[in-house]
Amino acid sequence: MLVTDTRRLTGPNLQTRLAAATAQVQFENGESPEEVVDIWQQELKKVCAHLPFDANQTTQRVFKDGAALTMEAPIDVLYAAVAAMEKSLQRTQAALKEQEPENIDTITAELEKALEEEQNPALLALQEEAQKRNVPFLWDDDFVSLGYGRYSQTWPARECPSPADLSWEKFKSIPIAIITGTNGKTTSARLLARMVRESGLTIGNSSTDGIHINGQSVEEGDWTGPGAARMILRHREVECAILETARGGILRRGLGVDLCDASLVTNVDNDHLGDYGINSIQDMAKVKGVVYSVVKEHGQRVYNVDDPYVQNLAEKATGPGTLTSVNGQSPQLKTHLENGGAIAYLENGELIYQNNAQRTVLTHVKQMPLAQNGTALYNISNALGCTALAVALGIDMDAIKRALKSFGAQASDNPGRGNMLNVNKIRVLLDFGHNPHGVRAVMNMGNAALKSKERMSVCIGQAGDRSNEDIQELAGVIAQAKPAHIFLREMPEQYLRGRKKGEVIEVFRACFIEQGLSPEQITAASSELEALKLGLAWAEPGDFVIHLVHMERQAIQDYLGTLNIEY
Repeated sequence: MLVTDTRRLTGPNLQTRLAAATAQVQFENGESPEEVVDIWQQELKKVCAHLPFDANQTTQRVFKDGAALTMEAPIDVLYAAVAAMEKSLQRTQAALKEQEPENIDTITAELEKALEEEQNPALLALQEEAQKRNVPFLWDDDFVSLGYGRYSQTWPARECPSPADLSWEKFKSIPIAIITGTNGKTTSARLLARMVRESGLTIGNSSTDGIHINGQSVEEGDWTGPGAARMILRHREVECAILETARGGILRRGLGVDLCDASLVTNVDNDHLGDYGINSIQDMAKVKGVVYSVVKEHGQRVYNVDDPYVQNLAEKATGPGTLTSVNGQSPQLKTHLENGGAIAYLENGELIYQNNAQRTVLTHVKQMPLAQNGTALYNISNALGCTALAVALGIDMDAIKRALKSFGAQASDNPGRGNMLNVNKIRVLLDFGHNPHGVRAVMNMGNAALKSKERMSVCIGQAGDRSNEDIQELAGVIAQAKPAHIFLREMPEQYLRGRKKGEVIEVFRACFIEQGLSPEQITAASSELEALKLGLAWAEPGDFVIHLVHMERQAIQDYLGTLNIEY
């Protein structure tokens, strides 16, 4: 048995709604998973017998070649709980090797010392009182806060106030939505933020690009974990929060909040499988579905029922929900509406929101920049999900309509996602599409936009940590769209991730030739910028140049600034 990970879970996660210590192991040849997990649980009970951890209430998850064990613990002693988990694993390994394990009394003394240093009774007292009063409570290693946004106050974690000294009535919540999914998260978070801003509220939103307060960047980088949620919800100007949440954050630490007003899973597909024992799309759907577990009793869970995995989550759901579809008002949507639910759908080119009280035509796809005249069905799906979230947050319909009719008209609205421009009558699309699901959606849109005798080229690169099988699947999706030319590009060095320079390009080349493209249809480039220049040189007026996995934004933007461009 090999130990592959031990860590804290600080919020709702795949195993539990509460804070916990968790560990993951990989089984070795000849080991019985049932036997290993049973020994592990017994050793954990021995280690925790004289400690403030209930090792009888563990959650186990067994998967191919491994297992994870999770134990809930008070928030002020999670490091000690992880240490207890590590000690139990060491004793388990000793038992499997028939070696003498470390003495339990020695372990107990060591962990008791760690507990004494870590304990923070004042923090627990504040948490308990907040729970009694139904007041939002946020904590981390450095700070603790009550209330959210404009109704919040924050203190150093080791300087917690006495509950008796506080005016509890001033600590309130604000509207919160959580968005996750394989593709469309960032576009959805940005569009929903625009809807909220159009309503006049000060919005805080997180995404893979950073943290923004009312459209202004306050932190750059990939902020899709619980740290982003805390930063936004402690900002004293924020009146509404939109939290883009990635599977990595959910798996590593859990969600940043334990309650929200609405949540959306955009879609689920093959991407990042293999991490943390998540080995199938069904497993990934369960991870994404954690965001539905924290919706308030009268909140809204928004389901894109065009996606089979989200549809499955909807079938297992309890509580209010909104169903969305780009395929019209299907029998499923009609039944949901008749049973008192809300629906949002595309019909005859119009985006429609409907419940028992109202039927609202939001806009026509030709008036919606993101829709690309109706060819970008994936963005229409995102827009329907955002509409449902906005209604759940209390945003008025006029604000929603204004956002739908304006968002995406400028590249700065949604940088790096679906940016369409015209360069000397050559259409260029810059998009982050990087997995089969997202790329298929872009390819469908590209083909729908082509007229007779117009050609399409595709530029693609990929990080080195993707398997040859993953690259082959991605190449297959692109090849099915029958592009006239492929531009393969080298990714920046930090994305080689164990591969040699040029190796991924050659894997792609072999895959495309196997799919029926000729060597003359494939050109290699040293960078995304070089690939764009080559693509524009290849293209003729009316052709469509599609750049996927768009990452080198500044270099591309600087170059495009020297050309004759129309958006």
